[in-house]
Amino acid sequence: MPLEDHHAGWEYWWEFNKDRFLNLRAKVQSTGPGTDVNSILIGLNGAERRAPSMVNEPTVRDRILPALHAAAGGSPDVDLLTGSMIAIARIGRDVNGAAAALFTAHLGAPSQEVAETAAISFGILKDPAALEELIPALMFDEAAGRALVGNREVPARSRAFAAYAAGLIGSASTDPAVQALAAEMLLRLLETDRSAVQDLRVAAVLGLGLIHPVEPRLAEKIAGVLSQRLESGQDDALVLAHHPTTLAKVLRDSPAGSPARERALDQMLRLTQPRAKAHGLVRQSAVMALGMLARPQDPRSVEIFKALSEMRENGSEMQAKNFSSIAMAYLAAAAPDFDSAENRMPVTRFLLDNLRKSDTSYEAWSALSLGVLGFLQHEQSRETPPLVYEAMLAKFESARAPDLLGACAIGLGLLHHGGAAERIAAKMDRIEERGFLGYAAIGLGLLGAQEQGPRLLKMLNEQRRDPELMRQVAIGLGLLGDVSVRATLHELLAPADGSRVSLAVLAASAVAIGFVGDARSVDPLLGLLGDRDHMALARAFSAVALGLLADKEWLPWNAPLSEDLNYAAAVSTLIEKSTATGILDLY
Repeated sequence: MPLEDHHAGWEYWWEFNKDRFLNLRAKVQSTGPGTDVNSILIGLNGAERRAPSMVNEPTVRDRILPALHAAAGGSPDVDLLTGSMIAIARIGRDVNGAAAALFTAHLGAPSQEVAETAAISFGILKDPAALEELIPALMFDEAAGRALVGNREVPARSRAFAAYAAGLIGSASTDPAVQALAAEMLLRLLETDRSAVQDLRVAAVLGLGLIHPVEPRLAEKIAGVLSQRLESGQDDALVLAHHPTTLAKVLRDSPAGSPARERALDQMLRLTQPRAKAHGLVRQSAVMALGMLARPQDPRSVEIFKALSEMRENGSEMQAKNFSSIAMAYLAAAAPDFDSAENRMPVTRFLLDNLRKSDTSYEAWSALSLGVLGFLQHEQSRETPPLVYEAMLAKFESARAPDLLGACAIGLGLLHHGGAAERIAAKMDRIEERGFLGYAAIGLGLLGAQEQGPRLLKMLNEQRRDPELMRQVAIGLGLLGDVSVRATLHELLAPADGSRVSLAVLAASAVAIGFVGDARSVDPLLGLLGDRDHMALARAFSAVALGLLADKEWLPWNAPLSEDLNYAAAVSTLIEKSTATGILDLY
């Protein structure tokens, strides 16, 4: 079912998209002391580059992986088993086929949670060999798949998780043959599935969006299928809602003027017209796709800008209006010639006008979008106009609503406006509402405000009953490269007095350790993982932390699935709040 209307707040977009802006692992490694010298690799051009793993290869191979395999094989506890499997997959070293054997052995587990975790673990591992037989056997409920699960049919959730796995494997390869194999499977599933459950087709669409086609013909083929399905409206709105953004992702390398991109842009412009008959969920995604399809030196930037402006001014759906602000930021970043001083900066001025005088909700979205735009400009080595900083600081100083203050804090952080740190800290002294404080902590981290480290560490120690705020403060400390937080996090994960800890606190602590920890975190985590006297849930999250420390990727494995996602069109295999077993709920 679609998420409720109250998920229209900017906070939801940020939580689904934050990883690419925080890039926490890379920032901790570049600023924090104590990283293993052996995790520094020499690139092919002779320049130094850091590996994602926070620990060296011998430690991973000889200590962490054996301990995780032992935990997975020696406990019937669901949380410990699933946490260990995902950690092994994240690390990405299938020594002598042990990882694949472990995952295969649990595809038919009595617990559906274990079975589907085993299926997605093949995708997290990103082994293309799994595409040859195992993944299609599960996806298409073949006889071989039924044999693997030991049942008369492959459960629908396991099939969906296998589809997500196919997309993840395809995303990791630059081999045209591997990409084509993954794409063909997902297209076949999308076009042949007739079940009433939308999860399989949603997984197929999102999986296709993960693939970055090397061959333009493959991109055009995928785009053609998605476009035709959108045009005919031949599926449930919940499935079709993911077509526009996937179409834009698949065409990410198609320049302005290319037939496939032009057709996609025409279609998105039609879908966002006020009188278009498109379902609201589809229209929301089409708005996002407009920004994603923007290109430099493209005369059609004017059309995109007009369509997004019209949506903001006259659109009837709040979520589509909100998404238009992010799409505006994408447009300005992709087409700097359009949003240039010579052209009077139409996008920047649009967002500034709405920051200054719109309703509070869109003010917050405008603040976030200006931050996103500034961040993207910084990545392109372009300067953000001073009037943006001035307007953002002015709005932050005058704002009273916690959600607007939080959006401004994040926006200022993304803008790298160093002068804002003092203002944010001062506001934190006066406003103690958690909806603001957590985002203020992240804003300080983004700004690199080292002098605010003691404040955030104090907050972390004081917020043990508020796991969400604790998580946000830990992120801020991680962005500052403050590894002194490790001791506090270890104590939260395994209290010295043996007291029980809530699931939320365990999750927040483990994830934070995985990002701000280093080689010195390995011994206490291994000790906890192997200590059968500790509660199984704490041991499970020590496995999560170890997997994060030794992760082969810079960003979380599921971050590409959440990026530019229309989360209002979620299905249970994607987001499952009641049991936290959706793809995007997993660590």
